Amino acid sequence: LAKIHRFQSLSKDGLLVLAKNLTRFVIERLNGQLLKSLTPSMDEKTGSLKRFEQVLTDKGIKGRKILAPLVGIYELRKDDAHLPSNDFDEALKLCEVEIVGDRYIKAGKDVIAKITERLYIIAELLKRHDSSVSRVWDSADQQT
Repeated sequence: LAKIHRFQSLSKDGLLVLAKNLTRFVIERLNGQLLKSLTPSMDEKTGSLKRFEQVLTDKGIKGRKILAPLVGIYELRKDDAHLPSNDFDEALKLCEVEIVGDRYIKAGKDVIAKITERLYIIAELLKRHDSSVSRVWDSADQQT
């Protein structure tokens, strides 16, 4: 958690490092076992984000829309510094973040804020819809 701060994103490369750290902290902690059990009809190789999208959609929540910023940081992280410029721009659109000039620090702050907002919304929606998926994220102590 200490590695996640807006000052990491002094440049494009720094923003990509921030996305990598956010991915580790948020996406890689998704409870893959639980998501697989909740989506048995999906292909075995389907990733956690796609499974989580399906779980949300099955609950009547617009999974694709709500998870878009998480997909965006995953895309930024996935290809890290090797991301072609249009893919970088598309990933930022998914994050609902825009870089004006060289204001990467503001973009980093906006990415963190957008991810935090979505996590809060997801938690609230899951509380209302179904407590059986409340363990969708593994606790930090299980990640050692």
